[in-house]
Amino acid sequence: MGSLNWEADRETARQHSMKESRKEEIEKAFAKADKDGTGTLSVKELQSALVELNDEKMEEDLEQIQKNIGFVEVLMSAVDKNGDKTVTCEEFIELITEELDQEKMLRNMVRDADKDGDGLLLLVRL
Repeated sequence: MGSLNWEADRETARQHSMKESRKEEIEKAFAKADKDGTGTLSVKELQSALVELNDEKMEEDLEQIQKNIGFVEVLMSAVDKNGDKTVTCEEFIELITEELDQEKMLRNMVRDADKDGDGLLLLVRL
């Protein structure tokens, strides 16, 4: 018969509780920033949500977030799955909770710069 590992179970429950609590905090920051009630955040709304949340992961980027809308646009493009220039709550949670790798950010930036969708970037487009 297998032994019960109460400590491991308790730790798993604690981690789950922390994740749920963190998710609720992120959802509240999203809802507060969604001023127009559309269920999505524009670049300006995303900027205010990131400042409001003041996530530890983004702490070093906070000054850039506050002062540079272009920086926020890059963050948005990294999670904006449908390319509509807005961020859903699900995408916002992904931005905050997952490490965005540089390759994914670069791929999305290239996609955004490739206006005609031919896969080529011309110097005049940049």
